[in-house]
Amino acid sequence: TREKLPPPIPTSYTKQAVVDKTLQYRQNRLYGHIKGNFGAQQTNRVFEDYIVGSSQHWEGSTLFWFKDIEQRFRGGMIVQYGENGKRVREPFPHNTWHHKATKNTKYNYNLCLYGEHLIPKYPEKVIAIVEAPKTCLIASLEWPQYLWIATNGLTTLQDYFLSPVKDRDVILFPDRQPDEFNDKTIRIKDYWKEQVPKIKKRARSVRVFEGLFDSEEGTDIADII
Repeated sequence: TREKLPPPIPTSYTKQAVVDKTLQYRQNRLYGHIKGNFGAQQTNRVFEDYIVGSSQHWEGSTLFWFKDIEQRFRGGMIVQYGENGKRVREPFPHNTWHHKATKNTKYNYNLCLYGEHLIPKYPEKVIAIVEAPKTCLIASLEWPQYLWIATNGLTTLQDYFLSPVKDRDVILFPDRQPDEFNDKTIRIKDYWKEQVPKIKKRARSVRVFEGLFDSEEGTDIADII
């Protein structure tokens, strides 16, 4: 007889009480940077909308909570930024997950789109997909007519977690090529374009925004703003 496959490990979720303890967003450097450009009232609104907190894991670090369309917290990503709003990458990239920082070894994190919990809240808005959670915050202040959500990765624009965009109009905003890519690596724009047929199976319409590609290497919308 054929061996039975083990049952899949269930997705772990973070309790609301755990999230609530982290939501002092004024303590993190990214908040200070964005507030300096957009003012406290607008910045407070977007940090609350996107459930952004602070972490003590690194001084002044930002905690992005990933909440799915069913309003369940999948996990939190910790990133340290400098006063200039750029990621701290030396002497190592300062980003990790809340469950790793708190040494929760049994936590089974399953990916979801960052900001997907807002999709039911804004049923009429066109969904704009970017890579970085930080870009969601800044772009939503600059272009609030769109609902900004993030894949949180170069190659994570995958069919299996795009069900939240069902029957919605979608625009993809791929980043410029980061420095660590070489000539043999597929460009992000080309990779994301390859995903369009998959997204079209779910979304009402899909198009790719081309306007970033005459700007500097390695930039996204947040850098241009």
